[in-house]
Amino acid sequence: DTVLFPPVQKLARDFLTAQLTERGKTMPVGTKNPKSMPAKWIRLESQGGDRDLWEWRPMINIHVYNRQDEVGHEEDSNLVHSLMLDAAGVDMLYLPGYPEPFKWVRKTQHISGPSPVKDDELPDLDIFRIVVIWHVLPIPT
Repeated sequence: DTVLFPPVQKLARDFLTAQLTERGKTMPVGTKNPKSMPAKWIRLESQGGDRDLWEWRPMINIHVYNRQDEVGHEEDSNLVHSLMLDAAGVDMLYLPGYPEPFKWVRKTQHISGPSPVKDDELPDLDIFRIVVIWHVLPIPT
């Protein structure tokens, strides 16, 4: 049998957007840098990861950008880091592959961050990088 998993970047993007909105934070979350530079935004990248019949363990790189202030940037980065680590057991909606909220993330692991890094595309901008692993469950059949 073929085992299918939900797309982790979509899960992470939708999860972070919802969690940040609940906390009064409005910043775009995407997989690319926006064409017009907002004051704050988050860019996600996922890298494969071990996979078996029971779970997929992709590594998620999160880059938190803030052009406004240093203190706010660190606060945003710490919040994003905490949210990504708290994702285990949270109901997340994934459509069209599965029509109802489900606890897609079984476990999370801290790998690194928040750590300051540079982006070759935006060399004059300071960025915090966070790396986590999500243990993602397959789409039930």
